[in-house]
Amino acid sequence: MLLAYLAVVIWDQWGWWTRDEEYHFGFLVPFFVAFVLMDRWPALKQILIEGGAPGVDLGRMDRKHWLQHAVGMAMGLIACGGMLMFLLAGVIRLAEGGLSVPSTVLFALSFAAIALSLPYVFVDQDVEGRSIPMSRRLELVKLLMFPALVWLVAAPMPGFVKQELKLFLLDKVVAVVFAVFEVFGYPLLKEGNTFVLPEGRVGVADACSGIRSLTGCVVTGVFLAAVSFKTLLPKLVLVVLAVILAVLSNLARSLFLTIYAYRNGGDSINGLVHDATGYAVLIVTALCLWGGVTVMTLGNRDWSAVLDSDSETTGNASKNE
Repeated sequence: MLLAYLAVVIWDQWGWWTRDEEYHFGFLVPFFVAFVLMDRWPALKQILIEGGAPGVDLGRMDRKHWLQHAVGMAMGLIACGGMLMFLLAGVIRLAEGGLSVPSTVLFALSFAAIALSLPYVFVDQDVEGRSIPMSRRLELVKLLMFPALVWLVAAPMPGFVKQELKLFLLDKVVAVVFAVFEVFGYPLLKEGNTFVLPEGRVGVADACSGIRSLTGCVVTGVFLAAVSFKTLLPKLVLVVLAVILAVLSNLARSLFLTIYAYRNGGDSINGLVHDATGYAVLIVTALCLWGGVTVMTLGNRDWSAVLDSDSETTGNASKNE
């Protein structure tokens, strides 16, 4: 059933990936999801086969028992809400006569709710019929977070959010480029988002705001975080690093194009130079993220290993004292 829901999500987002160059990176998302599921399959399989424990006495109404019931009820409500939201997304798509941002966002959001709640609800016993405790079922949900939530990043942003983000990034790009030319003493006039150069004019279009590279780098950063770390802190650090690298690399690209146009004329950056620098930014940013993962791991797959070793060392020191 989850695969059927996922097929609809991919079918819906496929239209954006093919028609809008800002979302061409979406073609990689299914492969990212497949890789993460393959990487985590041994852990998922262990929960399904060996995750069970002796059952809890249902006659005891202790705190833990009530908590398990409360979490189960909550997951059931989330699943029902996700299914209703999925139906609403389909109705909106039919009403719009095709692709629409609201329906795509609702499809992705509803799939996330369904994919994170139904496994908890239905995987209550392992293959031996033993009850799987709440902690193990929540661990199963945690393992499925990337395959469930990454579609929200691949989906197009709501119009007002996208426009505000574009305007913010565009304003920063123009301000930084103008400031750099001022510092080095090159004559440059600014008319809105257009630079007046000695050899012509260069307009900083919406596409130069960097939102395309930002979304692509965030998806790449989230994927690398999912396959490289287990705890939350290093994952957040890597995603923040992806955002910073995307912004800085786009600033560097805009500065390079302006300098190139300053020396060779405004029309010289059209075509090959403009597109080649765009792809170069994505490649360099991806390599920098990979290098960041290498530096952050430092021989350990997860930061928790470092923390555990520090705690053990401290405990041993206390015992010796």
